[in-house]
Amino acid sequence: MSSTSTTESSPRVINWMSVAALVSFIAELAMLATHKATLHKPPPISELILSLMTLFLGAGAVIYRIRDRQNIILGRWLGGICMTLGMIVFAVQSVSIHKAQETIEFQHMRDIAKACVSYARAHDGNYPAHLAVLVRDGRIKLADLSDPTNGLVALKLPPGWKKLGAKELDMVIRRNSDFRYAGRGLTLSADGRVTPNIKKIILLFKNSQEQINAGPIAFADGRVRYFDGLQMIKVLRRCNIARKEIGLPPLSFDLPNQTTASGK
Repeated sequence: MSSTSTTESSPRVINWMSVAALVSFIAELAMLATHKATLHKPPPISELILSLMTLFLGAGAVIYRIRDRQNIILGRWLGGICMTLGMIVFAVQSVSIHKAQETIEFQHMRDIAKACVSYARAHDGNYPAHLAVLVRDGRIKLADLSDPTNGLVALKLPPGWKKLGAKELDMVIRRNSDFRYAGRGLTLSADGRVTPNIKKIILLFKNSQEQINAGPIAFADGRVRYFDGLQMIKVLRRCNIARKEIGLPPLSFDLPNQTTASGK
């Protein structure tokens, strides 16, 4: 009886790891407020370090002096809460930045696809031979050729690029653009009729695209849609059937020069 009463009356200890996790979490929030991450300014390394500290301190607080009666407020529950909130805050910020990048990626593809359709309508239905044509005509901006989701810098052309020949400029853009163009030889009309199944023909895709990977695709009618890996295989198959119907070679994500071979 005496040992039981002693245990019940023993003072509740403060979980100092929980306190440390709380301090780390507050510091993380303060850094978020003063160094707000944006699309072009990722979170600083120090914020990541604070997030990891909150995670490890919170996990340590859960098992710290586990047999002792801990303070109701400054006990292990505080550490667990800080750990969870710290993870959520960092994850939400990362997801929001990625979503913003995907939105811009879609917009760039839409702008290029719409520029291609507009060009074709002004040139007897013929799509541009390459994206350099659209750049020279001012129909698309250089920024449109970049995909913010790949983490690389935006496309920049060398000084005096306007003096480059069409083939030289095309090579520079194809080497540096994050997108691959597949509209060479495509036309809006054939024998006075609208090209059949044009909405199935792929016009633009990511430079790193593979059949098994998900990603956005721009079609020859100007639409942009997102497909998962299984859908991508079907989309490519339908595209190549439609390309064959109008006498164009098949398209492949795996061959870098597939879409430009006829232009060499």
